[in-house]
Amino acid sequence: MLNLIKMDFYRMLKSKSQYILWALLAAMLILTTATMREEYKDPEASAKNWDTVQESVEDSAENLGMYVTVPTEPGQKATLYDMFYANTQGKVEAVFVVIFAVLFATADIRSGYIKNIGGQCKRRADLVLSKAVILFFYTVLTFAVTFLIQALSNAVFFGYLEIGPVSDLLGYAAVQILLHYALALIVMGLSIIILNNIISMTLAILLCMNVTVLF
Repeated sequence: MLNLIKMDFYRMLKSKSQYILWALLAAMLILTTATMREEYKDPEASAKNWDTVQESVEDSAENLGMYVTVPTEPGQKATLYDMFYANTQGKVEAVFVVIFAVLFATADIRSGYIKNIGGQCKRRADLVLSKAVILFFYTVLTFAVTFLIQALSNAVFFGYLEIGPVSDLLGYAAVQILLHYALALIVMGLSIIILNNIISMTLAILLCMNVTVLF
């Protein structure tokens, strides 16, 4: 089991898709921060954004799609906690986590490499458990990248780096890591069962867009 985890971890580090997804995540975070900076320069736009946040909280069960709204009151500084909360609630990290889950879960099956290692495992379930462990590492690393890029973006675009309540930030981040990991496991299971990346990725993105509220 340990050897499988080492092999999959090495495979994750060598995966080009991982770094491409992180680059796209960084670009989205930078773009979001730059957009919010322009909004907070305008008092009217800032007040309108605050009203939108209040409405989204009231109608959170009915929201369909992806929305990034910063919960910073007009006249207050946008903190790292605010921006992290906005992007996490908008499912920004979730999209990149589930896309990687689909690609990683089926990579050895699509390439045929599973035939080389499948017969050497005492339990075939270890192949899935190993991928599950790696997905947890990837989820944690994705959030670490998010924190780093968001902190740099705040410092560059806002001209300051206000962290906010540290204990609340760490607690919220820990809960979100577990929730994103659970979503990644669901998507991994769907990918292995369906064995079609296009369908699996479509279903995964639809889950991130709250399409289940339609049912």
